[in-house]
Amino acid sequence: MTAHIFTVNPDTFNVHLNYMFAGTGKDNEKHNKGALADILAVRPGDDIVFYVIERGFYGFFKAENHPIFYEGLAEHYLQRELGRTLTYRLFIEPSSDGVFRSGVKEWDAIENPVFIQENKIYNMQWSWIFKKLKGNRGCTAITNDEFRLLRQIIAKEEDRLPQSQAFSFSGEHILPLNRKLSYTGNTTEAPRNSEDIKRIRLEVDLRICFTALSGHDIVFNPILQPERYGNIISIANEVICSFGEKKIDLMMCTDRQKCLLIELKNSFECDDSVPHQIASYARWVSAYKPELQEIIPILIVKAPKPYPARGGCKKFKCLSLHAFEQSITSPWYNSILAKITEARQIVRDYQLARTSALRVYQFSTAEKNILTGFAEIR
Repeated sequence: MTAHIFTVNPDTFNVHLNYMFAGTGKDNEKHNKGALADILAVRPGDDIVFYVIERGFYGFFKAENHPIFYEGLAEHYLQRELGRTLTYRLFIEPSSDGVFRSGVKEWDAIENPVFIQENKIYNMQWSWIFKKLKGNRGCTAITNDEFRLLRQIIAKEEDRLPQSQAFSFSGEHILPLNRKLSYTGNTTEAPRNSEDIKRIRLEVDLRICFTALSGHDIVFNPILQPERYGNIISIANEVICSFGEKKIDLMMCTDRQKCLLIELKNSFECDDSVPHQIASYARWVSAYKPELQEIIPILIVKAPKPYPARGGCKKFKCLSLHAFEQSITSPWYNSILAKITEARQIVRDYQLARTSALRVYQFSTAEKNILTGFAEIR
């Protein structure tokens, strides 16, 4: 299990607590793939913390179910009460460790040296720090170690509230509520099914597919290798690592303290920047997450089309049906394989602590762009 921080304002926080749900989305948009990829990483039992703008962090709750998302509704869930659109949502329940009346200011949770364990830089809330620097996200995954440190600051025994089905927010404090309110609006449209989620048109669709189905669908086992690395306990989408670097597509941690750093490409490519980008992610994790025992960098590319229907196109695995039958690969295909070999060596040359060799896979799709599987490129 892992933890997720949902950003709300003081008015919407009260609605979340009255109806006991958490959600995300983008105002005036019926669908936002980035927000969807974020919330689909939440699993039942995951810890939920709320960041109330200009108030601080409040907790603690648990995710009760997998996220629900409806599209095309004339009016979204609690849209009038919230004053905004939250297309994606999940229900929450009080944490077994308790819900606490008071929150902590962002200064205390993030910057106050008094609360930085052992005054060590890697005990800071880096997931949240980079989230703030690079732009707001309605749902942000944090590592289990970051959650443990945050919990130590918030959980004051004298603030523990009595058991309750729901809560309210006074503007400063959480208060118990006698009963959870029920939404009476339209939720008749069926959520997306797994086939829709496995339809890959854009790179973000692949991220959505991973966050939604990793650990549930065996199609991902060639990548995740649970027998080798352990079971996935946390998934973070578009992780910001370091001040000047780009976002890594996915970071997954397992119950064996392994970390899978996954870079996705929706084409068969490996340009010169890819290995350095992957190595920079691994370098950051190696430096700031000492609790992780092994970092596994992974590049996933889209399998090339086998051969052209007619001549004249070079970007195929083989240049003709005859070449395909004879396993004669094209110069373009061979050049990408050479780039992949070079990328492995570049990552190795960084000599990063606890970081294994770069693994490279290709994914395949069938009719209607449905994901069918992965194969390692050796």
